Amino acid sequence: EASGERGAPFLIYQESNVIIRAIRDYLRQEIGEVLIDSIDAQEEALNFIRQVMPQYASKVKLYQDSVPLFNRFQIESQIETAFQREVKLPSGGSIVIDPTEALVSIDINSARATKGGDI
Repeated sequence: EASGERGAPFLIYQESNVIIRAIRDYLRQEIGEVLIDSIDAQEEALNFIRQVMPQYASKVKLYQDSVPLFNRFQIESQIETAFQREVKLPSGGSIVIDPTEALVSIDINSARATKGGDI
């Protein structure tokens, strides 16, 4: 319908920004709190939450500590760990991911964790 009313090029649909998408896709009842270190981002998040899921508005909190948020919770190191070729598992096993031109090989090494049901 919109394409018949306007000449090309024009935007028909635009996905929400990353803040709204993250809240929409990941905020659930089991999440205890959402820390946001920017007043503008917090306000944007709260505006969306109040409209769509007002029961979660109290979970959004402004992070004001002097230690940056990513440093406080070692988020950067967790991201780096997730992108390593080999990821160590708490059980002692590991996952090795090797991308090639034709496929991505995922090798799960259980190591000593062979007695339990979960690696």
